[in-house]
Amino acid sequence: IRPPFGGVIENGKIYGRGAVDEKPAMAGYLIAGKILKKLYGNDFPFTLYVVGSAYEEDADGYPVYHIIKNEGIRPDFVLLGEPTDLKIYRGQRGRMELKITTTGKSAHGAHNQKGINAIYKMMPIVADIEKLDKKLKPKQPLGKGSITVSNIISKAPSMCSVSDFCQIHIDRRMTVGENKNSVVKELKEIITKHKSDAKISIPTVEGECWTGLKFSTEAYYPTWYFEEKHPFVETAIKTSKAAIGKAKCGVWSFSTNGVATAGLFGIPTIGFAPGKEELSHSVKEEIVLEDLVKATKFYSLFPFELTKKG
Repeated sequence: IRPPFGGVIENGKIYGRGAVDEKPAMAGYLIAGKILKKLYGNDFPFTLYVVGSAYEEDADGYPVYHIIKNEGIRPDFVLLGEPTDLKIYRGQRGRMELKITTTGKSAHGAHNQKGINAIYKMMPIVADIEKLDKKLKPKQPLGKGSITVSNIISKAPSMCSVSDFCQIHIDRRMTVGENKNSVVKELKEIITKHKSDAKISIPTVEGECWTGLKFSTEAYYPTWYFEEKHPFVETAIKTSKAAIGKAKCGVWSFSTNGVATAGLFGIPTIGFAPGKEELSHSVKEEIVLEDLVKATKFYSLFPFELTKKG
């Protein structure tokens, strides 16, 4: 067993937290930038930004949203460094959070018939959300969406009284054709079915970055993907074949900053990096060091292939 924060190098691999998500891509970007600078000086046929953003885990996409919206830096193309195992990832399921709240009337537990239990009002809604998850259909290329009740809370004046407040938190993963409006509509149909007065809301994510910047954003991160025939993806395929001798496309299961660049702004976006997505955020993170070299070759070539396309 290797220490998760050790950065141990053995047998041509590096092990440790961040070895997959996503220090390798940043290292590759910087090495590629150094190589290009050495070869071409300032005589680039393009402008290259390398962005190491904070807060992506808490508010998917907000860091680059801020750069584009508030700093006035809008790229023509975006290459993400989330792990893809040296494949060209061209999209991801969207994600949003929702809350459903039921209210009732409190009463003493000894006279509970005089109250209206908010928990009981929530129970059929939760049951139908579980059924909805099983009914969601897979759609190419992103697969099946999902809906999960991830938390439930209730309040009552005491432990021996009827609850007058209940709220569930929902994690919703959205596939092709699903968006904020369609998700809210599904839940409203469930509420209407039970003749409930339950209320739906989309929470706000708030935070303060290490710079002191305070932000607030809605917990909605839209679905996005590009077809394999899209010129940007085709250029990535060509680059991959030139850099590593092969090319294969895929999509992420988890969320990335692409929810902003592609999902909100429509900027052509792909991902290419070493490491397997399923090892992210685990003590089993590892990459093959040779894969980092291959990724760096891709990063060095890709901008030039794009300028040829343009």
